[in-house]
Amino acid sequence: MNRIFLFLAVMMMAQVVTGQKMEVLADQIEFGYDVASFSEGLLRVKNGQLWGYMDERGQWAIEARYNDAKDFSNGLAAVKIGNKYGYINTAGELVIPARFIDAQDFQEGVAQVVFRQKKRGYINQHGQIIIPPVADYQCIDGEVCSNGLIKVKGNGKKYGFIDKSGAVVVPIKYDRAYAFIAGLAAVTVNNRVGFVDQMGEMVIKPQYQLIKRFSNGYTAVSRKGKWGLIDNEQQREIIPTKYEDIGSVHHGKSAVKVHEKWGFVDTNGHMVIRPQFCETAPYNPERTAVCINGKWGYIDAQGHITIAPQYSNPNRKVKTFNNGMEVAFVGHKCGIINTNGSFIVSPRYDCIYFSGETPGLALVRNTGARKTYRLVQFRQ
Repeated sequence: MNRIFLFLAVMMMAQVVTGQKMEVLADQIEFGYDVASFSEGLLRVKNGQLWGYMDERGQWAIEARYNDAKDFSNGLAAVKIGNKYGYINTAGELVIPARFIDAQDFQEGVAQVVFRQKKRGYINQHGQIIIPPVADYQCIDGEVCSNGLIKVKGNGKKYGFIDKSGAVVVPIKYDRAYAFIAGLAAVTVNNRVGFVDQMGEMVIKPQYQLIKRFSNGYTAVSRKGKWGLIDNEQQREIIPTKYEDIGSVHHGKSAVKVHEKWGFVDTNGHMVIRPQFCETAPYNPERTAVCINGKWGYIDAQGHITIAPQYSNPNRKVKTFNNGMEVAFVGHKCGIINTNGSFIVSPRYDCIYFSGETPGLALVRNTGARKTYRLVQFRQ
C-alpha cells in the first residue's frame, strides 16, 4: 500500500483556522526536484519513484506509473516509460509511442524531441517527424515554437529562424537571437540589439545595449543605462529610454523607476502614479502590491493605499486575491489575508501556492523535515 497519499480518509474533512474553512483534498504530496502546478486541469505528482497526475479534487486522474512526467500543453504531456519518452493525452492514453531520448512540451502544435546521438528535431501532435536533424543547422535545447517560428543555431555559431517545415525564414546570421513574441524577435549585431519581423526584415535597427523580454507582447530596452519600452505589435518604441528601470505592461500600465523610487506610467508615457515605492508588483487595477520602507501592502488604481504596508513578501503575479484571498508573509512564514488585509489563516506555513482553476485551491507545504505538500481548498 502506498505510504504517501491519503485521499478518501481526508476527503470532505474540514478544519477551521482562525475563521477559515480548509478542506484537505490530498496529503503528503511529493513533486521531486520542483513544485508542479496544474496544467490543463491536471497536477503531476510523484508517488514513491513513479509519476502520475491528480485532478483538482485531489483524486488520481492518471495513476502513477511513469518514470518521469511533464506538464500538459496542447492536450499532451511527455512521460517516460522505461528509458524513453512518449506522449499521453489527458485521459492517460499513450498517443505517441515512447521512442525518444527526451521530449519537451508542445507549443503551437509542435514539440522538440531528442533522437539517438542527442540529435534534436521536432514532431507534430500525431508523432510525425516534421523537422529532422539536418546538416545546415542545429536545433537548440529546449527551444519552442513561437509565432510559427523556431530559433536555430548554424554551424558558424550564428542564429536564425526556421518555420514548421524546417525552411529557413530568418537568415542564420545573427550573433544572438531571442524567440518571437507578438511578431518581433530581438537579434544582436555587433553587440547591439535590434528587432526583426517574421519575414526576416529588420524593422527596428540595432541600437540597444540590453533588453528584458515580456511574454505579453512588450520588450524593455536600454540605451546608455536608461530603460524604455517597445510595443512588439506596433513595432516601435512607445516609452523613451529615460528611466532607471522599467517593468512589463499590465492593464495599460508599467512600473518605472525614477530616483530609486517606483511609480507607474501608461503606454503613452504619462506618469499616472508618482514614483514613491521601494518595489512594486505588476499593476492591477483592483490591488497592486507595493513596498514602502521594506514592508508590502496594496494600493488601488489611483495609487491610494488600501492595505497598509505590513507584510514581508507579496504575491508578485499580475492576478491577485484568489476568491478574495491572498498569500502574505510575516518574516519567513506565510498565511492568507482577505481583501481588508486581515489574516484569515495565520502565518505559519513555509509556502502556499494558489493553483488550478478551482477558487481557493492551493498547495501548502507541510511542516517537518520532508518537503511534502497538502492540496487544500480554502473557503471564506
